[in-house]
Amino acid sequence: MFTPCGESCAQVDMSGPGAAQRATARYIKLDWIIDAHSNAAVQCGDGTFVPGTAHYSWNPDTLQGRYWSTADSRPCGNDESLDTYPVPLTLTKAAPKAARPIAKRDTLNAKLLRQRPFEGDVCSAGRSCTQVWRPS
Repeated sequence: MFTPCGESCAQVDMSGPGAAQRATARYIKLDWIIDAHSNAAVQCGDGTFVPGTAHYSWNPDTLQGRYWSTADSRPCGNDESLDTYPVPLTLTKAAPKAARPIAKRDTLNAKLLRQRPFEGDVCSAGRSCTQVWRPS
């Protein structure tokens, strides 16, 4: 779930099975980018995990991008820090939610809708979205 946090910014709920994490996505040079620290960012050959940063980058029009990880230190018995090879990443649009009507006097919503609007999916600048941001 993506929640706007300002111009070219979104808070992202990256929860999954056994994990709850929030990260900040930034719209930079036509791509959305997330760098999220994790205690299990890189998996060693023996199956153990080491801490590091998971990197995500994708194009909002195609929803195609890549994912890779960087270890915090020299992991898995290596003499140097480690970056994994980039892996292709494909995002899928979330099912639309029923939107509540937005009153004309609702200036907060009007201001937010002039920014890059999205909820549950990512839209590029200047492109209309079928979903709109709604305050929680």
